[in-house]
Amino acid sequence: MDLIITDHHEPDGALPQAVAVINPKRHGCRYPYRDLAGVGVAFKLAWSLARHFSGQKRVTHEFRDFLLNAIGLVALGTVADVVPLTGENRVFVRYGLDALCNTRLPGIRALMSTVGITDMLTARDVAFRLAPRLNATGRLNEPLAGLEILTTASFGRAMELAKDLDAKNRRRQAIERKIRSAARKKLLESFDPARQRVIVLADRDWHVGVLGIVASRLAEEYYRPTILLNIDGDVAGGSARSIPPFHLFNALKSCEDVLIGYGGHAQAAGLKVETAKIDLFRDAIEAAAADLTDEDLTPTVTVDAEVSLSDMTVSAVGQLEILSPFGQGNRVPMFVARSLQVAGRVKRVGADGQHLSFFVRGEGRGVKAIAFGWGGFADRLESHTGPLSVVFEPQIDNFTGTGRMQLVVRDIHLD
Repeated sequence: MDLIITDHHEPDGALPQAVAVINPKRHGCRYPYRDLAGVGVAFKLAWSLARHFSGQKRVTHEFRDFLLNAIGLVALGTVADVVPLTGENRVFVRYGLDALCNTRLPGIRALMSTVGITDMLTARDVAFRLAPRLNATGRLNEPLAGLEILTTASFGRAMELAKDLDAKNRRRQAIERKIRSAARKKLLESFDPARQRVIVLADRDWHVGVLGIVASRLAEEYYRPTILLNIDGDVAGGSARSIPPFHLFNALKSCEDVLIGYGGHAQAAGLKVETAKIDLFRDAIEAAAADLTDEDLTPTVTVDAEVSLSDMTVSAVGQLEILSPFGQGNRVPMFVARSLQVAGRVKRVGADGQHLSFFVRGEGRGVKAIAFGWGGFADRLESHTGPLSVVFEPQIDNFTGTGRMQLVVRDIHLD
């Protein structure tokens, strides 16, 4: 069988035998945009094949309509893959979101209905509401439901699948919380942040399908490159997530003599290692991280401007949408507001109370704030009677249907 292989990962070693291996990251590739998402590479191949077989520069009207509708799926895959929203990726997402809003695909319409999306769709909606439900099936080793919902022609069947994906996503979240709790316990027992720069943890009971998500959370929480492995007999496999100063793929390449295999990008990768060599790998990856300084391992927040709460109106925040779509490589504008007061009660929200919901007041105006992952800060914040500064992303709260402005808090400083 003749094969054409599309890919977007960093190439490693000899290419597989195929008619063609299409990857903008291939050494010597002259394609001008190397960060194109995998789904974008596949789309451009489909487009080129259509032009080739049509025998003319323009495809038929029917296939043109198909391609324009498929751009919605390109946007979905591009956001879900967390690639930089720059260059062609940005173009695909910008126009693909419109295509998703008007899609004829029953599966996408059913998913949007299930999560409560009724009109405008943002990259954030894709990243946090649609993509996790589609990804949950693959992470739980049940990928066919995710495939079927994107291909079914029946809206009734699509609604059944959408509800099933929603239930699988909740199951995935429960597994993720359990693994994260176990990983934190292991960290307390074995990790020395003064001596070690990379977190490497392994366990026989961890579900390999969610290790990437947990590694991402821990990398953000502890600000260390994080590698989590599931031990399955003589082989351990898992996922790695990094921080900006540490190029993960290059680091794994320097450890390849102790690895069975690996692949990925600068900030995310997958790998396999013999169980007996986990300690050797831990030493090797530590050696690769030896140049990381204390400054590299200190999280920073880049603020675009200092503002007052009176500046943050629904109209002003709406104008920031001109800069969208937001995501990796094109983050939401970040602001800091100072001399604020906590107004009212601080509530812990979320499945395990891991998030905070509260109001801040400044210049006579009160605004709701949500701080994801700050649940452990609740008592300190509620007992604080002085001023505080908040670093935040402004957001229109369409999730609860209020349409009001809220602050998505990224950092809090008690003045």
